Parts: sequence; C-alpha cells; structure tokens
Amino acid sequence: MRIGKALYDNLYLSCIIVGEKSARAEQFAQLLLGGAIKKDTPLLLSDITFLLSKSAKRTYAKLTDSTEAEAIKLFSNTYLAMRVAYFNELDSIKNTILGYTNNSSKRVNFIKTSFENGTIYLHLQPKIFTNYNILKDERYKYLEGILSYIPSENLYFDSYSKYQTSYNGDVEKSSELGWFLKQESFKWAWYMALLVALLFIVFNAKRRQRVVQIIKPLKNTTVAFVKTISNLYFETQDHKNLIEKKTTYFLEKIRMDYNLDTSVLDADFIERLASKSGVAQLKVEGVIKYLVWLKTKRQYYESNLIHLNKLIEDFYSK
Repeated sequence: MRIGKALYDNLYLSCIIVGEKSARAEQFAQLLLGGAIKKDTPLLLSDITFLLSKSAKRTYAKLTDSTEAEAIKLFSNTYLAMRVAYFNELDSIKNTILGYTNNSSKRVNFIKTSFENGTIYLHLQPKIFTNYNILKDERYKYLEGILSYIPSENLYFDSYSKYQTSYNGDVEKSSELGWFLKQESFKWAWYMALLVALLFIVFNAKRRQRVVQIIKPLKNTTVAFVKTISNLYFETQDHKNLIEKKTTYFLEKIRMDYNLDTSVLDADFIERLASKSGVAQLKVEGVIKYLVWLKTKRQYYESNLIHLNKLIEDFYSK
C-alpha cells in the first residue's frame, strides 16, 4: 500500500498475495476481496505467476508459501524504488530545492543542505551521471546544470569503497586476501598454489628445442604458366602474337647465350651461330631463314606457328 493512500488501495485492489496455501488463506483472500469496491475481480487460487500493473482492470489473488510471498514483495519494492526516486517529505527551511523529476514540483530529487561549515548536494538518481544517459539526446545539458553548482576549486573524489594510505590517515591493515589467509584450508591452498607455480617456473625456465617445421620447397610453376598463356593465345587464334613472341624470346636467348648481335640475320650470322652453338649449320639456316620469311608476311596461319615451333625445338635438341 502507498503512503497516505492505504484506504484507497484497500478498496481498489490490484493484487493480493497470501503467504500460505490453506483453506484459511483462501478465506482471508475472499474477505479482502469482499471489502473491495471492485466486485468483478476474480480470485485465482493457482500458482500461475501474474504481472503487477497499475493499469490492470482485474485484481488477482495468489496463494503462495511464505518464501515466495517475501520474494514477490522484495521484487515489487525494488521495482518501485527504481521507478520512484524523489523525496516524499522535505523540510524546505533547512534544505534548498535544486531539481525535480519529470518537471513536477512535488517530486524533488535534487537538494542542497548545509552541514557544519560546508554544503552537501544530494541527488537521488545517480544513473543520470552514467555515460549511457549522457550520450542520449541532449541530456548532457541537465548534467551540466547540476555540476554548475559545484564551486570552481580543487575537487577531491571520495569513493565509498577505498583503502586508506599513510598520506591521509592510518594505513589499511586488511585486504581482500586477508580473509582467505585467516581460513586454515584456504591459507594452505594458497601457499600450495604458490609453491607449485614456483616449481613450474624453475623446471620450465630452461630453453627447449622447438619442433623443426618441415617446409616444403616451392614448386616451379614456370612451365605450367607458359603452357597456360600459350593455350590462351592459341585458343583465341592469335597466331601473329604467338609467332612474334616466340621469335623475340628465341633471338633474346641467342644474344644472352652466345653474345651475338641479332639485328642482321644474314649468312654471316648463320655461320657464327652454328659455330658457337655447335648446331648443324643446316638446322641453323632453316630456322633463321624461316624467321626472316615470317617477317615479310602480313597474315599468319596455324601451320606457320607449328612449323616455327618445330624448327626451334630442333635447334635446341642439337
């Protein structure tokens, strides 16, 4: 029941929770329903969980054991505390009102009160100081207004849970580990864990030989690449391009291997190439003269490409 509205809440019930499952509990619930103005409210004598709602049009009665009834009460009070965060009663003479909730002057949530030689600012909704609240819409402006009451002087943050140091008082003698060390079983378990960790470090500190990984050598894919490119040109019937490339690569190899000038492909060149390469002069003459003849043509056929390839292979085979 709400403060100041106990009679109204008894006449207009939203729910009834009886912490006992018995005939007298049912009789007591019926008695409460009988005194209510809302006569059309049903009585549920089952264990079906119901939803607490201010806008409910029916009153639900639930028979539970004492433990469940206490849990429901705690849940309801917690939910109410989360939704209602303002001062029910306030001495306006000793306290200065600085803020309201939901823009209602009856719901004060921010006050200033004097304490000895200083001032205490008390706000009942700490969630407004969270990052989540500040980032939504323009709520940061409300926070700026609250912080504007703080004097522009040195600020000292005082946390509820802290350890004192020698700079501001007695040194804190206890710690989170202190309680465990007071327990005999926990203490020996802690020391045993430290001993095992120390032994592990000592016996595993020496250098270990890593497993030698087998690295597979890279495959030579040059031939496969050349075949792929050749098939591409061959399938597109670009015989001219293939003949020009084969001629260029063949002459480049002659320049690199035998240090010969390939700008003039005459009888003297054929004789010098046959002498340096050790290939029969007849074979050299056949391939060189065919290259010279191909340069005079404008249109190439598949037979020209095949014949050129055969002559070049015969040259390399010696």
